[in-house]
Amino acid sequence: MGLFQRKSFNPNGRPQINLSESEIKYAIENTKSSAQAARFLRVSIATFKKYASLYKNPATGKTWYETSNNRTGVGIYRTPKKSDFFSDLKEVLEGKRSTKNKTHFKKRLFMSGIVPEKCCLCGHEEKRIADGASALILDFKDGDTDNQKLENIRVLCYNCYFINVGNFIGPKNF
Repeated sequence: MGLFQRKSFNPNGRPQINLSESEIKYAIENTKSSAQAARFLRVSIATFKKYASLYKNPATGKTWYETSNNRTGVGIYRTPKKSDFFSDLKEVLEGKRSTKNKTHFKKRLFMSGIVPEKCCLCGHEEKRIADGASALILDFKDGDTDNQKLENIRVLCYNCYFINVGNFIGPKNF
């Protein structure tokens, strides 16, 4: 059994959480805050605080929760920096790599400004009032969604997609 695998289960089917002192110590040493340590151990921050407060650090005499750095996680960003967000986008568009999350890929294309946020056929670029998102779909000209080269990508509104490509569920029914 691995270090972080749980052996027993509660009556409701969830794994029973028993964090050992070595797990807590390892998580604190390898993360920058208690919130990150909790995510690292795949538990809530309340559960992490409960177990980290049970054990004491022998060097300082304080609990592991008290000795953890930056307990509130202030200043630690969970999302990557903008440079990291777009770093591999160039490789994807050149065909060296492929990305599986098409929604995330579409957002990255629009945010980078490489592809304009409007339909390439009719020019539709209105955004929804409810959430401010545009109703656009990425279409791959050759039909292969793994071929994400820039020359294979076009942005279509729902109407143009239905007219030119077909139904979302299956083939054209005209």
